[in-house]
Amino acid sequence: MVVLRIVNTLAKIIEMKTKHITPGFLKRVMLVIGLLNGFYNFTPLFATHIVGGGFNMVCEGNYMYRIRLTLYFDAINGSPGAKDLEANFAIYQTVDNQLMQVVTVPLQSDTESIHYEDRSCGTTTSPIQTQVFYYETLVELPPDQYSKEQGYYVAWERCCRNNGIWNIGNPGETGQTFVLYFPPVSVNGQPFANDSPLFAPVPSQIFCMNQLSSLNFSATDFDGDSLAFDLVDPIVSNFANTSAPRVDVPGPAPYFPVQWLPGFGPTHPIPGDPALEINPQTGIMTVKPNQTGLFVFAVRCQEYRNGVKIGEIRREFQQKVIDCPTNTAPTVTVKDPTRVGNLHNHDTLYLSNFTQTPTCVTVKVTDLQVGQVITLKTQPLNFTPIAPITGDTTKLVSSTTDTVRLSFCLPACVGSSKENPWHLLIMAFDNGCAGSLADTLDVFLVLTVPLQLLPALTLDPPNTSYTIGSQDSLKISVKTEIPNPIVNSLSATATDKRNRNVPLNSIQMRFPSKSGLGTQSSLFEWKAPCIPPANQPITVQFYTQTTFCNQNIKVSKSVAIEVVPKQYNPIIFVEGDDTVTGSYYFKGKVNELQHIQVVGTVGSNSPISLVSLAPKAEMDANGIQFPTVSDSGRVESTLQWKPTCNFVQNQFDNGLVLVASSTACNQTGTDLLRVFFDLDKSDFAVKDPYNFLSPNKDGMNDNFTLASFVGEVDCEIPFEGLELYDRWGKVTYKTKDPDFVWPNGGKSKEGIYFYLIKISGKSFTGWLAVMD
Repeated sequence: MVVLRIVNTLAKIIEMKTKHITPGFLKRVMLVIGLLNGFYNFTPLFATHIVGGGFNMVCEGNYMYRIRLTLYFDAINGSPGAKDLEANFAIYQTVDNQLMQVVTVPLQSDTESIHYEDRSCGTTTSPIQTQVFYYETLVELPPDQYSKEQGYYVAWERCCRNNGIWNIGNPGETGQTFVLYFPPVSVNGQPFANDSPLFAPVPSQIFCMNQLSSLNFSATDFDGDSLAFDLVDPIVSNFANTSAPRVDVPGPAPYFPVQWLPGFGPTHPIPGDPALEINPQTGIMTVKPNQTGLFVFAVRCQEYRNGVKIGEIRREFQQKVIDCPTNTAPTVTVKDPTRVGNLHNHDTLYLSNFTQTPTCVTVKVTDLQVGQVITLKTQPLNFTPIAPITGDTTKLVSSTTDTVRLSFCLPACVGSSKENPWHLLIMAFDNGCAGSLADTLDVFLVLTVPLQLLPALTLDPPNTSYTIGSQDSLKISVKTEIPNPIVNSLSATATDKRNRNVPLNSIQMRFPSKSGLGTQSSLFEWKAPCIPPANQPITVQFYTQTTFCNQNIKVSKSVAIEVVPKQYNPIIFVEGDDTVTGSYYFKGKVNELQHIQVVGTVGSNSPISLVSLAPKAEMDANGIQFPTVSDSGRVESTLQWKPTCNFVQNQFDNGLVLVASSTACNQTGTDLLRVFFDLDKSDFAVKDPYNFLSPNKDGMNDNFTLASFVGEVDCEIPFEGLELYDRWGKVTYKTKDPDFVWPNGGKSKEGIYFYLIKISGKSFTGWLAVMD
């Protein structure tokens, strides 16, 4: 109680004198509080232990989601009794904060640690050790319950924070809440699978006062969503406190920020020039601190898809700033074996690489900081070693004048040419307090080697990616060539887009492994399932492997395969008239062959057929032909019509029904096209009839008939009538009989007559002279 009264009194002094507080005074006040805290040993009472943490979430398919809480625990100052063997996660609906469910989650792992101890950084007098706890469970989120447009969030709260934090008030009495926001699992009745972003592991790094430092708080999104990073307020617990550090049901939003001490805030939690800031695109944080201490901060990573925010994760953490010795970068030198002096950037190193032994290169590294460890790394830029580049890569700098000798060794049985040299970065890193500093030498390598034995691997077809439909068959011939009598093997593995192994037989892929002397070949076969595999594309990696010079030589090629559901809803239309669906009017003339091209299409290269529903005998009798055809994706058939006068129009009053059908994965879809036939039987040629009649039965111009006007025709002409007028306009003869004969066996009065003939809606006039 004495300590609590002292703390409260100091807090009131700070509140009253806020305008006059200097960073040094604040630092001394916090130091006094820390000493009193240790003296009276009240930390376990408050259960102070939390360094930070955050959620992530992974879709496992079929609306099952794996939720993980990563909790960072103060392994030195934290209360042992604050280690929970289980945690309660609460899931809420964002739109109204309605509680959806509470999940009790077991502690899965507590063996991982983040170690910061380094004598050169002074952390032995103020050690830091952080344990990493993982609470993880698999939860079903049914679409009938988790489809609200505004999404959901999962929360966990606990008290209390690490007691040594400098930039917020009462850290040892302040609980905290971890929260993750996620989108609905179903949108418009369709699954909306999403993985939350995943933060990179926390680097085991401390910051040094007045030295520029960086911290990687980047994240990965397996769905390819856009990510945006910013610094935000750490948030307190609504219900957890020192008297009740655990809660059975974590509370809903709104959540409230921590109480920042004067001079601190969410966007400047660590003071400096610059103060702590984060790159919104990369998540890399930078700071040049101007004050020592332990500082808490929070990073938010927001997830966007097609420009719309769908979720966010947060990670809260605390960072130590100490007063470190000044650090300078190491210096790398490599002697040029072909001339006096050392290699410079972009020089070429010529070496003889013998068949049975690796070729090693000595690298000298100098560093002014005593006690630092130098690590040598090599990075191939335009080649992949057939075996790891090894060597003596780590040494301690024992004095300010010490030059450490390191080496890297290239594997045997490899080589490069002057025309195509290898490009290599030689890098030396120190382990400075504010992060590694490095020196890089950029060189080219030409290695002469007696024998190159990289087995050739070929794929037929040579494609690197495929998109196939359900139930489609894919075959790839794989061949590896190597001279006899070298033992050679051929195999394959598969992974999903999350780089998780997928056994070939689990998704009915077939690729018999082969092994023997010299050239080997095998056939990859897969009939894609109706339901596409989860987490596509599936990447199949083909390997050829051999051993030479006591080395395992491996060459691989990968093929990405994605399965799209087969479409079984075809479309049928007449080519050139694809805007007309459902019916088509086919006009024809007697004895003229006419045709149209009928097309059927269906997506994803599904099978499709075209067929007529009319009996073949009926179609043949009416001059109609339509061959049945089948294909994949698109199919065409020609509808031919050559009508005669015997065409029975009423047989096709309801149209000739043509059907496009497609069956995929036991589901069938159809589309119909009705073709209506319009036969023009009135095709006739009007001729100029004779104008003189002599009805004397001598067989010469005895009478006037329809044939004398239109000539001979194949089909019945739609005759509508004939009228004859004398020269005074009086009707002397009138008929609708197409077989009329005028005069009909008798004699007509001589004179001039005028006629009006109507045929198929058309009128024709002329005159006739009658003489006996």
